[in-house]
Amino acid sequence: MILGGGLGMNVAPLQESFRRNLAESGVTDVRVLDQEPVFGVLQLVGEPA
Repeated sequence: MILGGGLGMNVAPLQESFRRNLAESGVTDVRVLDQEPVFGVLQLVGEPA
């Protein structure tokens, strides 16, 4: 799951809430982009999963 852009994704408590709730559904690889998604995808491609 990639969280990026708007919606307060730069707020740590909100990020943790998303991670916790997604983990309950079995989603454990959650990454937060620190830039707009169109640019952040290039960052993710270079990261190991």
